[in-house]
Amino acid sequence: MTIYLSDHRDLHPATERQVAYISKLANSSSLTGIAWVMKIRDEIARDGGVQINNGRASRFIHALKEAQIKAAYDRKMDVPATEAQVNYVRALYEERKSIVHAYVSLATVRLSDGMTKAQASVLIEELKKIRVQKPVVEAEVAQQASIPLGTYTVVLGEDNYITLRVDRASFIKDAEKFMVSYLIGADNETSYAGFAFVDAKGIHVWSKFRSESRIVKAAQVLWAIAQTEAGLGEAHEEFLKNAEAYAIKSGRCARCCKKLTVPTSLHRGLGPDCAAREGL
Repeated sequence: MTIYLSDHRDLHPATERQVAYISKLANSSSLTGIAWVMKIRDEIARDGGVQINNGRASRFIHALKEAQIKAAYDRKMDVPATEAQVNYVRALYEERKSIVHAYVSLATVRLSDGMTKAQASVLIEELKKIRVQKPVVEAEVAQQASIPLGTYTVVLGEDNYITLRVDRASFIKDAEKFMVSYLIGADNETSYAGFAFVDAKGIHVWSKFRSESRIVKAAQVLWAIAQTEAGLGEAHEEFLKNAEAYAIKSGRCARCCKKLTVPTSLHRGLGPDCAAREGL
């Protein structure tokens, strides 16, 4: 920094207040040993500052204040970091050490060599800019019942059964939701009419079919079996016991490969025509 000790552009002398303030700043302990400050101090001591005009006085004051600020900053740079700062730095980089190794290394070096307050402040701000990646916690998936796609013959009693089919439908957009249909005609491959949806929460019978007790009971039996197989409680087993009903996954005739839906045929593995041909 260059200070001009003679400036004739301003012919007005410095005020006593300016000179006193300059003397106070120049004699402050923080500026001891600075050559240009010593010159100002000596000039004031020699003649009381009468040679200092107003313009020079203003520049002296400005320069001396800047010098004090710099001296204060330099002192701060040498002050050791507080225990709280050190602990905070440790906590910050422990959270982030798996993300940015460079910062961790830097923090480790500074901690081992000893940090100043200023270094700690800078490091804290830098570490805070790094986003912490929160650990991904896998949510516990609750066990759910499911009914595999296919055709089922639900036996409700002797000579009382109904064939249900669980399948996808083009109008259902939810990938986890399927349509439940029941057999209404002689063709057990295609003669089905939908009456409910099924998802992880159960079989939901459409309102127009809720008065059809036989269909509703068949749906309840099928869902109860799915719940029981998933190990979701004794209540479902009790329901099946009281209903005296069961369901058979529809298969195909061992002789002609046609789909079987009649309980007797399913148990035998042959349709009635093929059974007759085999003498059964």
